[in-house]
Amino acid sequence: MKKLNYLSLSSTGRKMSIQPKNILIMMMVLLAAAGCKKTDTGDRDYGYAKIVVKCEKKCDVSFGTPDKMNSYTVEASTGTYYQRYQRNYNVDINITPIDANQKLDLSVYSREEKQIFSNSVLRASNDTWISKILIP
Repeated sequence: MKKLNYLSLSSTGRKMSIQPKNILIMMMVLLAAAGCKKTDTGDRDYGYAKIVVKCEKKCDVSFGTPDKMNSYTVEASTGTYYQRYQRNYNVDINITPIDANQKLDLSVYSREEKQIFSNSVLRASNDTWISKILIP
């Protein structure tokens, strides 16, 4: 016959048995509790990029991924747009001057408001400026 281990409780004088089955159940409960820990990494992987476009006259702006582009028209001013993205996002930005040759300015900022791209070009009417930018 197997000998059982007993734990003595001095204040009550009772003996409590610790059986291997009880230890196994306690271990399973501890492992299950540790496995249910929720991590909060989802929101840290996402952010909003800021895209700033300046046109001297009228221009069409589209940005996003090839399967989902957002399109806007900027008329002789500055257009500021925000794009929600996941880390290491490749954004395509297309700017097409309408009606005349004009200078175009493009700036892109990451979620930390760090400028990651800035450039200016002179484009002819209906000549699309295509930029592909990786946002960290």
